[in-house]
Amino acid sequence: MEPPGVRTSSRLLTVYAVLGFVVFAGVYFRIEGLEKPPFAVDEFYITTAVQNTLKYGLPRFPCGGYYERGILVQNMAAPFFAAGVSEEFSFRFITVLFSHE
Repeated sequence: MEPPGVRTSSRLLTVYAVLGFVVFAGVYFRIEGLEKPPFAVDEFYITTAVQNTLKYGLPRFPCGGYYERGILVQNMAAPFFAAGVSEEFSFRFITVLFSHE
């Protein structure tokens, strides 16, 4: 005869294992292939602003304007760009991490 807590802890372990697998699968399929599609227009401007921030210290463009949209995202993606991670993956990974959908 099993002690009373063994059966419950076995079920709980099974629930945690299934939950862990579902979360892992969800994260994998959310991140897999992020760098494959080409940039949309706003993604292009933000990544260009990040490149210019790394180059000039500010998100300025050669024409003299500054891209002030998404400053937090730009600054969060900059270390990934500087580390050599692909631009498409870097920018989209930040937005996936903080997406509420």
